[in-house]
Amino acid sequence: RRLAGEAGGEEDADDDDDEENADDAAVAWQLVDQARCLFLEAGDRAAAARCAEQLAGLAVDQRKWADAVAEFSLGVEFYDAAADLDIEDRVHHLSCVAGLAAALGAHFAESPAADVAVNVDGRPEVVVAAAEVADRCAAHARDAERGLNALLGELAAARATLDAARKRDLCALAVEVSHAKEVATGLAAPAPAPG
Repeated sequence: RRLAGEAGGEEDADDDDDEENADDAAVAWQLVDQARCLFLEAGDRAAAARCAEQLAGLAVDQRKWADAVAEFSLGVEFYDAAADLDIEDRVHHLSCVAGLAAALGAHFAESPAADVAVNVDGRPEVVVAAAEVADRCAAHARDAERGLNALLGELAAARATLDAARKRDLCALAVEVSHAKEVATGLAAPAPAPG
């Protein structure tokens, strides 16, 4: 590996960094996916959901919106199936819902007439049809907002004492929900199909 100032120039060094980052992301993806499989085998749906949320975050970092939608969807599904979620898991659940809305909106902004599809065994599998993307984005943003308001209402009614970390988590969730709402509100009508 060359340093930026050595023969080969900065461009080669940037290419090497991009390749290393892609390799790191692939390794991280594989490890988190393996952990998710182990949690599912053990019946721990909440832990599997947290893994899906981490995988969705990796996909967002790489601007792979379809993968983010698929992983956030799994996270929501796993949290929905988990029993007795504590406050932390409820925050993560709502974060997945808000993230799902934002990822759908980002996909729509880049490709308004395209299905959200992921590669499964070398074949594209449609996760959300193009005609449904904007509506699903808006629905998930509304669900995230309703869920956040319900959680905050419950905490206020119970006069719950929250530590600093839990307060930060709730503030971060409020920002995520606000972003999801902005994304959903900013979506234009789908482009007409060609021909």
